[in-house]
Amino acid sequence: MSGSALNTGEQQEAGAQKAFEHLNDKGGLLGKEIIVISLDDACDSRQAKAVAKQLVSEGVVFVVGHVCSSSSLAVSKIYEKAGIIMISSASTNPKVTDEGGPNVFRTIGRDDQQGMIAGDYLAKNYSKSNIAILHDGDAYGLGLAEFTKLQLNKRGVTEVLFDRYTQDQKDYKSIVGNYGSEGFMEYSAIGLNTNLASRLEQACQPGEIYISHTSWALVNGEIPCEEVGTIEVKGFHYPIQTYRVLQHDVEMVPES
Repeated sequence: MSGSALNTGEQQEAGAQKAFEHLNDKGGLLGKEIIVISLDDACDSRQAKAVAKQLVSEGVVFVVGHVCSSSSLAVSKIYEKAGIIMISSASTNPKVTDEGGPNVFRTIGRDDQQGMIAGDYLAKNYSKSNIAILHDGDAYGLGLAEFTKLQLNKRGVTEVLFDRYTQDQKDYKSIVGNYGSEGFMEYSAIGLNTNLASRLEQACQPGEIYISHTSWALVNGEIPCEEVGTIEVKGFHYPIQTYRVLQHDVEMVPES
């Protein structure tokens, strides 16, 4: 697995494999063994289409996925045409099921539902503050940001900034330079990774820093860490592979 949703993808893969192993142990489906094929779309719509076409060519009848909304939106019509059932446990953009065919399902709440809750929360707790809403332009991030903004505005609160950042960019000064100034005293970051970071903070002891496997993969070799193992955290239906940061004062030198 790879891409921006690496951690979620790995957990979905592990959960699906375990479920199919359980079914096969009980005789499979209609007396036949279930064969599992695992492919990586890297949370990229173009690669997702290539993955979908490969699965169609191999005669797959059921797909667990895709994780990212952008990938699910890119492949749903391919699966519909081939008569393949698709169930996503992570794609939250409303278009996935609103525009998807009768073969498309999901087992997670939609961005319009999450955005309503986030907008209500910001309006209730930060109506007197300057609010900035940022997104990464992807189907998930943009969708959640837009529905959060919509509900916030319905509550009579207008954000001072609605902007996009580029995934994996090295310099965020143009976006975050004003945070903490008189113009931006309050801001809120929302999303799956933000929730996970908050849960890991609650799980560790005072003075410790816990990070997920995804974060560890980014800093491995630069910041010393040790493996903690998997832990259960609230709001996630799967164990999180966790690492403890051993040295907090490492200076990261940007690449020139």
